Amino acid sequence: MLNFKLNPDKSLSISNPQGTKIYQNDNLIDKLRVWIPKSYAGHDLTEFAVVLNYLTPGNIPHNEQLKQQGEEKENYISYIFDVGTDFTAIAGEIKDISLLLTKQDNSGEKPVIYKLHSGTTSLTVYPSTDINNYTIEIVGESGGEYEVVEF
Repeated sequence: MLNFKLNPDKSLSISNPQGTKIYQNDNLIDKLRVWIPKSYAGHDLTEFAVVLNYLTPGNIPHNEQLKQQGEEKENYISYIFDVGTDFTAIAGEIKDISLLLTKQDNSGEKPVIYKLHSGTTSLTVYPSTDINNYTIEIVGESGGEYEVVEF
């Protein structure tokens, strides 16, 4: 599991205590844990939606809503992203990884949308020796295709 942390200066850093590497075509085995401070500039960030933005090596932008895990550590709360094949389809550098935190407040005369943008970081997806496609043909009773979950 890789850990991302939103720092007090809104930069985003990566720590990798177990030396985890993410390989091309990995699917739903590894996770990214994102640590968000509970508060920033007087705002309770636990009330904000958190979106992970990234650009794949094929220059395809992605936005993923993160799930709050509920684990807490030193005024931080964790969110989880399950690493799937959208993230790992192409080996190379995942660029412009950033967070967007948003909250809508409808208590006033007009709705107010609060936004917090993080800085960016990058992460390498290592090439895999497996050149098979994501699906394989299974010969048998069903004769259909099955999704392969590699790990």
